[in-house]
Amino acid sequence: MRRFGRALLFGFIWFLMFWLGSLIAVGGVVGVNAGIEAETPQEAAALGREAGEEFGRACGPYVILGAAALAIIGSATGILPWTKPKKRPVAPRARYQSQPQVPYQYPPQAPPYQYPPQAPYHYPPPQQPEHHGPPPPQV
Repeated sequence: MRRFGRALLFGFIWFLMFWLGSLIAVGGVVGVNAGIEAETPQEAAALGREAGEEFGRACGPYVILGAAALAIIGSATGILPWTKPKKRPVAPRARYQSQPQVPYQYPPQAPPYQYPPQAPYHYPPPQQPEHHGPPPPQV
């Protein structure tokens, strides 16, 4: 039930994105083509608006049906993002019929780390650095 609600929610979001995206893209192309021969920008905007409204009246239902079909098919099959079912761990299968099915077991936890006993560390005695070059002057 949870997967159905999630797929329904994101399917509706995808429907809105398909619907609005296709209207914006096709309306922009229709509007630009209608206003390409206009003399002023105001005239081009008016011609584009009229062409977009005409396209919406003529082809609007087909755009809605196409967006709904894409969203329903894509969310029902899990093709669209956020509509895939979550993967759950599967119990290992028995190799032979005589072996019983083993329920899924989480991997065993490692034992706590045992610190090895540390011997006291003895630093070597400090040594005088070797002097290379002429001897220092005597005062």
